[in-house]
Amino acid sequence: MKRICHLYIMLFSLTIGLIGCGDNTGFCEEHVLTQDEIAEIARQDSINEAQQNSIDADLILEYTVEDVVSASSWTSKTLEIDLDTIAELFGITTDELAAGIAGEDGAPEIEGFAIEATTHDDNSVASNTSGAWGHWWDTSGDVCDTYNQDTSAFYAEWNDEDNVFAIGQYPGHLSVGDSITVLECLKYNDLRVAVQITYVVTAE
Repeated sequence: MKRICHLYIMLFSLTIGLIGCGDNTGFCEEHVLTQDEIAEIARQDSINEAQQNSIDADLILEYTVEDVVSASSWTSKTLEIDLDTIAELFGITTDELAAGIAGEDGAPEIEGFAIEATTHDDNSVASNTSGAWGHWWDTSGDVCDTYNQDTSAFYAEWNDEDNVFAIGQYPGHLSVGDSITVLECLKYNDLRVAVQITYVVTAE
């Protein structure tokens, strides 16, 4: 008897649903977007794209490094960056900045990190190179595993003795004309600096 009661309840609910659908065709039919709704969706997409492509930094320093393609040799180029301007933004001296990057005792707490090119999300790892600051990068401009035979394209490694970046390629992973832009970053308190490095591979 209980099973029969449940069957009646199900049939009653289905009947009510069908009646409601007949009375309110807008509920059952696919909604056709108006021009205003289409325009609003496009506006929201545009905002999301702009946020994704924006660089969250108080200062952006842009540099280009050219390197000759190599199928078998590790390369190393030197890149000097404007430490004076970074120190001025942070409100400290250039020597304090250099000591902070190196992680010396008593120095200001400077945090190294990276920004992924494809998402512009922070990568909080200060370094996956031998230096205190610096990263291995893939061809998309995202941080990748150290010496990864599948993804590594080039590295940017901070040399805290000379206060410069050493930048070079993983041999055999790049071709002439390749151009990769990456973001090596520093943070001090709430201030952020992005060092934008475009690595360009040229012919011998």
